[in-house]
Amino acid sequence: MYLTHFVGSASDILHLRRRMNEPQPLFRLLLTVEDTFEIETRGLVLTPDFSVPKSIERNQWIETIDVHLPNGDRSLRVAHFTMSHFLITDPTVPMDRRWRIVITLPGATKEELPIGSRVFARAELVELLIRPKR
Repeated sequence: MYLTHFVGSASDILHLRRRMNEPQPLFRLLLTVEDTFEIETRGLVLTPDFSVPKSIERNQWIETIDVHLPNGDRSLRVAHFTMSHFLITDPTVPMDRRWRIVITLPGATKEELPIGSRVFARAELVELLIRPKR
């Protein structure tokens, strides 16, 4: 995989180096960025977010993602996947909308990841997050 751009912390860089030395699994489209916003302590938050799978084993983890920008450029990035609670006071809102898997990119900016960018991830992760609930 060709690395054109990378932004992240020192631990993220070490994680990415380890991943780049491993055989890369098949990546599939996870999402097309609909919106982004920055949280100073977490980084750039991508939307859409995802339902929490029933088979999830941890509430946060790090993955390498392959980002395809609308202009054709590509970049590998370290993404943090976190189970997050949304404080919704409307009692009619289902639990699935209150607990979500949110993707953040530490150190990234809105300009670096414009709306319409496509995010690819490991096929197993894509299957876990986008398959219909059973």
